[in-house]
Amino acid sequence: MADEPAPAPTASDDLDRRSLALGLGVVVAAVAALRLLPLLVHDWALGDGGLFYAMVGDLIESGFALPDTASYQGGIVLFAYPPLGFYVTAALEQAIGVERIELFRWLPALASVAAVPAMYLLAAEIGPSRRHALVAAAFFGALIGLTTFLSSGGGLTRTPGLLLALLASWQGLRMFRTRRARDVVLTAVVSGLAVLTHPEAGPFLAITLGVALLTRWRTRDAFVRLALAAAGALLLVSPWLIVVGSRHGVGAFLDAADATERDLFESAIAYLFLFLLTAPVVGLLDLLGQVQQFVARRPQLLLWRISVFLIDMRFSPISGAAPASMLAAHGLLDVLTPTAWNLAGRGRGGNLDEQRRIRWRRALVVVAVTLAFVPTSFGTLTAMGPRGAISEDQREAMAWVRANTPAATITASLATDAWGSDDVSEWFPALSARRSATTTQGTEWDKELGAPMRAAEAELRTCQPEASDQAACVAAWVERHLDGEQAVLYLDRPALAAALMDDYGYRELWAADENVLLQPA
Repeated sequence: MADEPAPAPTASDDLDRRSLALGLGVVVAAVAALRLLPLLVHDWALGDGGLFYAMVGDLIESGFALPDTASYQGGIVLFAYPPLGFYVTAALEQAIGVERIELFRWLPALASVAAVPAMYLLAAEIGPSRRHALVAAAFFGALIGLTTFLSSGGGLTRTPGLLLALLASWQGLRMFRTRRARDVVLTAVVSGLAVLTHPEAGPFLAITLGVALLTRWRTRDAFVRLALAAAGALLLVSPWLIVVGSRHGVGAFLDAADATERDLFESAIAYLFLFLLTAPVVGLLDLLGQVQQFVARRPQLLLWRISVFLIDMRFSPISGAAPASMLAAHGLLDVLTPTAWNLAGRGRGGNLDEQRRIRWRRALVVVAVTLAFVPTSFGTLTAMGPRGAISEDQREAMAWVRANTPAATITASLATDAWGSDDVSEWFPALSARRSATTTQGTEWDKELGAPMRAAEAELRTCQPEASDQAACVAAWVERHLDGEQAVLYLDRPALAAALMDDYGYRELWAADENVLLQPA
């Protein structure tokens, strides 16, 4: 296939720069409002983030030397995670004196907003027009805002990683098109930084640029440029790989890569229904776009979308949002809009003139994008609710454990969410400085350590509402997995706490509102 950029759209099909700037500004402003509103309600980082919070502190304590292990979970978690996000956050904390939790609150959300114009750049490089790229960026903003996954405290690495991966993909496509040496260098640098920020950036880039090479730039020099960029990125990442590999062996990387279970049936179901059920407007337009691209014999977006769900299953809801957004833009502009023109023209006894076509297209885009943001708005409202971030009482419980229990204490959190590795459990080791039996974050780098912990978490979940006698189930689990004299349970269920005290001799250590700390008999 010819190593050439996509044909330029005609003037009537594309946006002028002023309209583009206005449209992109409106989209970014809408995304910013939806991302930042929950931060104005809560005084803590949204969702998870405890593991990374501890790791940033560890870097500062070590004088910015990479530690062997994290203080999180009493030092059993390997400090093997790509460290660039931690270094940047630690440097900001030291340089400007802002509290660490404020950085965890704002940096992920701001990076998620910045991902929208980055998505526009990538879509503009791939797509046929600036209009397609703008609509794709809007749909992308709607999709990534469905949950707090990117704007939570744990988004400190995954959101900048996504942002850098989008920019590296854009730069990589420019490298194919321009054949300039500087674009090879820029692709290598940005790709390396992306991988040093989040491990999922690697699969994202491999899929995006690999698919582009196979479907659009199938020439020898394109392959050479990609190989050189990959080698440059590997060179940039190599100091981290060498340090972690020398300390913990190649097995740490293999365990992390194997942490996600891969089921082709579940992957196919996610491919077909994930966006259709969570974001129906974008999902339906995505399906239209898939049909349109298949009929037009343009396989790049289709193969990209398929590969994401086949290969990158752990991160597919996020990495899949990019091709799905572009396909949805095609569905709206290349299928739905011409259909609406034809129907409206028939109603008037002929074809619509150019001005009426523009008005129809503008109205359809505004309606589709507005409806696409409805599920995102509900996600924002949920994040603004009491469960959007851990509460002050929950943090006080963790601080009490830190101040009043021996260092060998093992905690277990029976919080509101599914017990085991929920947000409260994830923050508990960071703020209590005690090990937790219900927190497996970070153990994906050591399968031998993580497997029994995940099994214990799964066992504890059977004690939730489906258990006929919840207190008996919890007491039996504690007896099997914890040393009662050195164990502390956190609960936010007063009735369960009362049953454990009355029937099994548990002792109350601390209580505030519905939050209770118990010690087994």
